[in-house]
Amino acid sequence: MADRFTGVKNYDELIEANLLFLNGKTFLTPYTEGPLHFETEAILPGLKILHSRGVLTIDSQPPLDEENELRQKSYLEGYFEDIDRLVKIFDRISAKDPTFRYQIFTKSNHKLTTNCREVGTSLTEEYVDDHWEYFSRSWSFLEAEDVIFERYPNIESFIKYCGHFLIFCDKFGGNSVVDLLLEELI
Repeated sequence: MADRFTGVKNYDELIEANLLFLNGKTFLTPYTEGPLHFETEAILPGLKILHSRGVLTIDSQPPLDEENELRQKSYLEGYFEDIDRLVKIFDRISAKDPTFRYQIFTKSNHKLTTNCREVGTSLTEEYVDDHWEYFSRSWSFLEAEDVIFERYPNIESFIKYCGHFLIFCDKFGGNSVVDLLLEELI
């Protein structure tokens, strides 16, 4: 199959192209070179529903590990066009689940919106150190965006206005962030 992402002209087409990956029709995306990880099967139906509701998912982890035990922190990374709506949704989830954390970065204006704050207006060094696996995952992707956009300039023209988000539950074996998002994204 030809690289479906090269000809993408807008956000809706990007979601359609990514659904090919989720449905096993392609193993190449701008952010993945290989098939879905086996543990994704547990949340795959939810990921497909999120796509149908306008959420482009690019990386995820269910709370269950490969032995089907609740031993890992659930996270989801992706994009969403309506940033204001996304913040409201994430704030509602945060109000219900105190372990829910989010960060949203918008490339067009370099704005970071997050509930990962201890005190003041910026992330504390201690919090980032304690949750480095999530921040490094997101920040390394932001660095890789330049490489992706060089290969796929058609995608950068519209994705830079979307909110690039990372959400996670700050507890091992906590709630599935996919399920939490599905409950709020009506």
